[in-house]
Amino acid sequence: MQHIYRLVGRLALALASAACDASSDDGGMTPSAGGGGHGAAIATGGGGSASHAGGAGSSATGGGGTTAPGVSGGAGGARTDAAVADAAQDHDGSAPADSGAEGGVGPLPDQGCLEGVTDYLSAGPFDFEAVAIGSVKVWVPDVPEGCKLPVVHFGNGTGATCSTYTSALEHLASHGFLTACYESTQTGEGTQCIAAVEAVYAEYPELASTQQVGFTGNGTGGAAAYVCAYRAEEQWGDRKLIASHAVPPDVAGLVGGWRDLYAQVDTPVFVMNGSVDGMATDGLVSEASVRTLYEAFNERVEAYWYEGVDAPHIPVPSAFLEESAVAWFRWQLLGDAAACAYVKAMPDGERWNLQAQQNEVACE
Repeated sequence: MQHIYRLVGRLALALASAACDASSDDGGMTPSAGGGGHGAAIATGGGGSASHAGGAGSSATGGGGTTAPGVSGGAGGARTDAAVADAAQDHDGSAPADSGAEGGVGPLPDQGCLEGVTDYLSAGPFDFEAVAIGSVKVWVPDVPEGCKLPVVHFGNGTGATCSTYTSALEHLASHGFLTACYESTQTGEGTQCIAAVEAVYAEYPELASTQQVGFTGNGTGGAAAYVCAYRAEEQWGDRKLIASHAVPPDVAGLVGGWRDLYAQVDTPVFVMNGSVDGMATDGLVSEASVRTLYEAFNERVEAYWYEGVDAPHIPVPSAFLEESAVAWFRWQLLGDAAACAYVKAMPDGERWNLQAQQNEVACE
C-alpha cells in the first residue's frame, strides 16, 4: 500500500505547488545511434543469464544455455500494424477491469509471484517467450496462473531496432515484467509506446496489470520515455502507477516542444548519464546535455539523476541499464522497499554516482 500512499502524496503536492514555466525548445543535440500462445513466436529465452546483443540479427542466450535468434527488424508477426491500432482503440483504459472505476489506482492484482527478488544484476527467475503483435515485440514471462504483471515499454535509440537491446528486454522479462518494444528506428514522438501498451493489454488481458506501467529506453528512445509518461498521465490520469527511466537519454530527434511536455510530468523519473558520454571516445550524449534534460522537469516531480561510472553511450551500457531498470520499476511499480533501498544505495559502490535528486521519497 505504501506506493499508493506515495501516489496520493504526489498528487497533493502537485495541487499545492505552483506550475513550473517551461520553454518549447526542441533541443538540437547531436543524434544518437543506436505466456505463450499469443501472436507469432520469434524467440524463446529463460531464467538464465542473457547475452548482450549488439545489433540486428545478433544472437541472445536464454536460460539453460539455449541459444535463440535475435529479434529482427520490421513488422514481423502474424498481426498487422492496423491490428495494433485497432487493439489500442478497443482498449481505451477508461475503466480497466482491475482498477478503481471511480478514479485512483485501486487495489492491485495478485503479484505474489514477483515477491522476494533482490538480485537485479543477474537474470531473474522466469522463463519467457518472445512474440510479435504486428510491429510490437513482446517478451512474455512464464508466471503462475493468476499472477498479473506490470507492463514496461522500451524505446529504441535513433537508427536502432529492438534487437539492439535484446539483453535488456530479456533481462526485464526474466524479472517478471511484461516487456514490449515498438519496432521503429524513430521513436521521438512518444506515441508508439502508448499504442504498444494498449496492444499488450488487448492481447494479454489475463496477464497484464493495467494499473502499473513503466517506460524506459536508450538515446532518443530514452528521452521519449518521459514523453511517454506525459502521454500516459494525460490518457489515464491517476488510474495507473506510472514511472519512467532512461539510460542515457538524448533529446536529438525528440518531439518539438519536449521541454513543455517534460514540465507537465508528475510521475517519478530516473535519469542517467554515462561518465564516458561526451568524451572523445564517444562524443554523443554529454553530461551537460543530460543536465539540460533533467532541469526541464518541474519542481514537483520525484526525480533522480545518476551517473554510470565508465558507462558509454555506444556500445549500449546494458549492465547499467538492466540493473537500474529492474530495481527502479520494482520500487516504483511494485512498491518494493528493498528495491527502493537498493536504488538509493547504488552511489555507495563504485559503479554509480548521484548527480542530483528532488522530492526524495522514503523507503517504507
